[in-house]
Amino acid sequence: KRPGSPTYEINHTFKRTVYDEKWENDALKTSFDVYLSKKVNGPKVLLPKAVDWITPKTQNLKVPKHGSNIDILKLNTDDAFNLKLFWNNKLSDLCKNKIYNFQDIKTIFLSHHFVNVKLVPKKWIENHFSLIVWKLAATQISFPNHFGNKLLTAENILHQLLFRYYREIEKCQRSALKKILEKDESATKRIILCVSKVIKTNIAEIFSIELTDGWYRIQGLIDYEMNVLLHKGIVKVGTKLMICNAELIGAREGIDPLDVHDGIKLKISTNSTRRVRWYTKLGFYKNASLPIPITLESVLPRGGIIGSLSLIILRKYPMMYFERRTNSKSILRNEKAEAIEAEKYEVSKQKSLEIISNKVETEMISEMASTNKKSKKCFLRIKKENVDELSIEELSNLIENSIDPIEIQSLLSQEKLDAINNFKKSEQERFYNELQKRVNKIFNDQFKNDRKVIPLFKLRVVDEKYASTGLKSAILSIWNPSEDVSTILNKSCEGQYCKFYHLTTNGFKNGELQISANKNTRFNFQGFKSEYAKREVQKSFKNIWLGTYLPLFGELDFVGIVISNINKNINFCNEIYISDKEMNIISILFQGDIKEYGCDDLMSPGSIIFATNIQFKGFNPKSSIPKLYNTEQSSFTTIPKAEHILKIFNDYKIFMKKSENQDFIKCCQNKLNDISNKNIEVTKICNKDSKYQCLNTSKNAFNRSYGELSTTIMKTSNTSQSEYSPAQKRIKMLNNYGRPPPLTIVHTKPPDKKLMSQFKTPTRL
Repeated sequence: KRPGSPTYEINHTFKRTVYDEKWENDALKTSFDVYLSKKVNGPKVLLPKAVDWITPKTQNLKVPKHGSNIDILKLNTDDAFNLKLFWNNKLSDLCKNKIYNFQDIKTIFLSHHFVNVKLVPKKWIENHFSLIVWKLAATQISFPNHFGNKLLTAENILHQLLFRYYREIEKCQRSALKKILEKDESATKRIILCVSKVIKTNIAEIFSIELTDGWYRIQGLIDYEMNVLLHKGIVKVGTKLMICNAELIGAREGIDPLDVHDGIKLKISTNSTRRVRWYTKLGFYKNASLPIPITLESVLPRGGIIGSLSLIILRKYPMMYFERRTNSKSILRNEKAEAIEAEKYEVSKQKSLEIISNKVETEMISEMASTNKKSKKCFLRIKKENVDELSIEELSNLIENSIDPIEIQSLLSQEKLDAINNFKKSEQERFYNELQKRVNKIFNDQFKNDRKVIPLFKLRVVDEKYASTGLKSAILSIWNPSEDVSTILNKSCEGQYCKFYHLTTNGFKNGELQISANKNTRFNFQGFKSEYAKREVQKSFKNIWLGTYLPLFGELDFVGIVISNINKNINFCNEIYISDKEMNIISILFQGDIKEYGCDDLMSPGSIIFATNIQFKGFNPKSSIPKLYNTEQSSFTTIPKAEHILKIFNDYKIFMKKSENQDFIKCCQNKLNDISNKNIEVTKICNKDSKYQCLNTSKNAFNRSYGELSTTIMKTSNTSQSEYSPAQKRIKMLNNYGRPPPLTIVHTKPPDKKLMSQFKTPTRL
């Protein structure tokens, strides 16, 4: 285009250099001195107070005619370098009201008298320029009535660039992210960061985020739960997050924040991250070393590390031992089973040691015998006159290999005989030392993969507000607890208030949240709470037989009498039958051999046992008897220590010692046989002329099937017949019919052999 073209004149005016009149430096010098004085000495006005505590709102702004060339509502840190701005919003003279881009602002900044160009690091201006533009644009958009078209100007950007130069380069002050990246501060401290960018990948809608403290940026490594929050839009660009227990990935040594690459990330856990209000100051938070306290019901199963939890211990389960095996799956044992397994292992080690020792000793003796056999021929040629010329070692070998050692000893002095005896003792010590050395080497090679057993405590914990109901509880696993923690947990700790720091989540198992402690976990045990969901010990199994009872957490504690031997079930389970004083029988299923649990010696018929943490899944209509399940947390004992359990135990002992209850076990076994054979005729169990007539068992207890309400309960109930639902009426009517008789065998003629032959496909003619 020729110079006279109107279009050329307009473009030339728009693109001309900012140094045509040299007035920017003079204006900036005066304005920045005032700006710096207000920042350093003047009273600080907080942004929430300046906007009258109005909540930020995003609105469409009217962009001036010669203002920003892009939509600032969609502005991000990458678009900042394409921005063209006015000097400020007050100038009216068109010759001075020019447009400035990033290169213009950079040139003015470096030419300022306050700036030493040699001290400005590479990429420093680009980094801070993009963050300043992003901050000013966000503030202008959020509060259009206060800052509409006023903040995003070249003068404001230069003021903040110069102020950052003053703080970071002149005063050597560093931001929170810079201290973390340079390894001068721990990433686990509480820090407030802002989400500056959200990047969505094409793989299964996985997000990645960029975090900033207002001065520098870093990529965030997020977990599954944070990805869900990003997908729902709960966390988005501009959201401020309080983060603790973060981890710096990819930077073993300190690194400059301007040199951060994609391999360096800040790993954050959603359980240790919370949103904060928009006016919260970025950087380290007050009391930064303290973690973020949260509640158990707010814990996310895949949210990583938990900072702090204040919980009530509702249940303490027996200590277990986890063994890691190299060639097979790992095994979890209770304390008694672990003691048995450890004893077996020590016995096997001792046997192996004896075998190795005998074998090595035999080999060494044979080696010495072959050596002595070679030297024997040499000693036979030695004459008696030459005995004095031999050394102590040669004299010792001569005496051992001689036909008549007494004759040779008579030729020696007492001094030489003592020396020979001392030599033999030293040789014997050397022999045993060598023997021990060889045995230890073979033994260590054979048992180099020793048993790796880790003790494990499991606790059921709950928030304080749910302590009385037990709702929303979780299982806390404490691996390899210290002596102090073990001492406290071995005592009665149920109902105790405790603060836990630095826990991790392991998802759900059987519908329950799993939390585990690690080597960084700290415990702060405090006082006990009087009101919490305490254990209930069942004296009778009547409630279980009703079919409507379900214990808290599905765990049952009871005292009962063993009435049967171990029964091998078809599902590779051992089944044991236990009864109360009213002959309400239940069964306990053991997965695998009962000897593996170390309680086979307690399950003899007639034994009174106290069982804790037995799993009960509720009424099963397919079962003719209530079935309970032994788990890794269950325990059995015949010697309880608690006073209220001892009282129930004594009542059972008195009951069994009564003369009329001498045949109680046999009667229970007969009832069990009738139940298994699906025969509930009362006459077979309790006949009036029978010798078991005196047992304290009612007829209804014999006649009632599993899940059927007793007649006494039906009569004493305040519910009338008309109040039953139609389904309950039908169930009651079916119960009145009783069980059907067994099916009879129908005899038919044998089928024809032709009908039993295989089918042949007809061929075409």
